[in-house]
Amino acid sequence: VQDVVLMGTPQFVSRSKLRLARQMVAGRFVNCYSKKDWIILLMFQYQNTSGLMRGTLGTSPVTGVGTIENFDVSSIVSSWHANYCRNVPEILDI
Repeated sequence: VQDVVLMGTPQFVSRSKLRLARQMVAGRFVNCYSKKDWIILLMFQYQNTSGLMRGTLGTSPVTGVGTIENFDVSSIVSSWHANYCRNVPEILDI
């Protein structure tokens, strides 16, 4: 795999899994997230039965995995998750 761009990924952050995934990517590995994506925020907090506030890829940057790039696209993707689909060209231009 040459490059990976994650956009609004509805998945809890797992550094160990991201490190493994990063080993499979030869080029850039980019996490695009929006702090305003309430669909993901609400969905994951509802599913999170442990009571701990864990970050999700689609709403927060990845830390601790040095070669993954993070882009906050909150100015492009508002509260509606479907804005990712509408704005793919603009996001990819970043």
